[in-house]
Amino acid sequence: MDNIQILAKEGRSGAIFLTILFVLCCFFKLEYLAITIVFLLFLWLFMFRNPERIIPRLEEAFLSPCDGKIVDIDYQKDRVIIKMQIAPYDVGIIRSPYGSDNINIFRRFGFLGGFISDRIKFRFNLFVKWSADCFDMTIYPEFLRCRAYGGVKVYGGDRIGFCKAGILILEIKQNIIELKVNTGDKIKSGETILGYRK
Repeated sequence: MDNIQILAKEGRSGAIFLTILFVLCCFFKLEYLAITIVFLLFLWLFMFRNPERIIPRLEEAFLSPCDGKIVDIDYQKDRVIIKMQIAPYDVGIIRSPYGSDNINIFRRFGFLGGFISDRIKFRFNLFVKWSADCFDMTIYPEFLRCRAYGGVKVYGGDRIGFCKAGILILEIKQNIIELKVNTGDKIKSGETILGYRK
């Protein structure tokens, strides 16, 4: 499901648009505007970068679905809930934390709000939810709309979406994980092992 790209496909149209603007500015000899557009183009390329990642193919490992930081871990009777913050400068690729034979995708349309309380955000914001046999994963984007991809069969570490900034909540069902991470840890999509199946 993964192929190597320097730029995430969600950033291609913006990069092409900025490149065309740069060429037009050079053609019409608008040097100052051309310098500004080059700066915006480099910023755009940084935001939508897609670095190559070595994905460990460990059958019993739960992998980090995103780049960012773990902000909360909640142990409940029948599940473990891990809340992660994706910053605008983090790589936006979302990966499956665990292999599954079937992932269902649910979407709710709503607002994009990064500077509002979590209570309001979780009630009114747009969200995308992936549901599999052993996990549910929900993203509340704050900056740009997120994209979701699914498949009949995915492996842990396969690309299943894109989100540039937001909150990701991973619910591991039936309390089947022995966590290896803590609140405050920095994580990398597909590389960081969150824990192992009990």
